[in-house]
Amino acid sequence: MTVEEPDERGWMLTYTGKRFYPLAPRSRDVDIIDIAHHLSNICRYTGACSTYYSVAQHSVLVSRMAPEHPLWGLLHDASEAYLCDMARPIKHTERYTHYREDENRLLSVILPVFGVHSPAFMPSDVERADYLMCIVEGRQLMPKDPGAYWTRNLDRVKDLPPMEIWDQKRSENEFLDRFEKIYGK
Repeated sequence: MTVEEPDERGWMLTYTGKRFYPLAPRSRDVDIIDIAHHLSNICRYTGACSTYYSVAQHSVLVSRMAPEHPLWGLLHDASEAYLCDMARPIKHTERYTHYREDENRLLSVILPVFGVHSPAFMPSDVERADYLMCIVEGRQLMPKDPGAYWTRNLDRVKDLPPMEIWDQKRSENEFLDRFEKIYGK
């Protein structure tokens, strides 16, 4: 995948003070502190939850449920630190194909920085953990009648206790602690 030269208009200022080019990412600009901080400030489900619940917490929980690829699980939504996220029903329409391509390009730069060779598809244990977390999150955080997406497989998570919801700072710290435990550098 070829990465273009950054357009001087296309950068964002990160938490650590770096210029980051989301549409022309460079590995030298990727920083785990930025990823943890940004994701801890982003609420899942475009803020439609009953309470604040961060992408960073979601990522930590997915990582814990993906024993074969825990770092992949932790970083599976890392592109959202720089692009934010878009509601799934919108993101997966044909109109937003370019957005998914930008997300994939960004992940293909982020993952190798941390020694994760970006496969063409998310590993199955990470995909499963992400799906199960969506069910748990839907059960606990979404409106009383969240629809079939969250409720059709409730039996798969019926034995899981309710999640403890972390605030922004704890989400960031748990993300960085999990990263340190897995990556160890």
